[in-house]
Amino acid sequence: MRTGKVFASLDEYQKALSDWRAMSVPSVGLFDLATAYSVYRSSREAAAGLRSDKVAHCHVGCLIGLATSLKVVDYVGWLKEERDLTDCTTATLFEEDDFVATSRGARLGARDEAECVSLCRTEYARRRR
Repeated sequence: MRTGKVFASLDEYQKALSDWRAMSVPSVGLFDLATAYSVYRSSREAAAGLRSDKVAHCHVGCLIGLATSLKVVDYVGWLKEERDLTDCTTATLFEEDDFVATSRGARLGARDEAECVSLCRTEYARRRR
């Protein structure tokens, strides 16, 4: 998986973009997108305080999953990385692992925000070993 690297060539970038856009992602409604964005906005500061990018992605995915559905989490996780891929700045690197962490957060079975934090920390502490 491509993680945290700048593309070495235009061809490499075009291949990654083509592959990413070829992924099968669910379609979601505007209400779900608005709900997901609201959850993201209200959780952004707490997620940044988790000190791990993957835990933060997991946490936000978990919270969006609590408010919406798995397909919404998968779509917004995909969309976030698609935007990182196409925004023409190295300040936001495209990372497939971020998409995976966002999606994984929604699948951990948390019942509330505190459990989202706990399960995501446990999940990504385990993966670092």
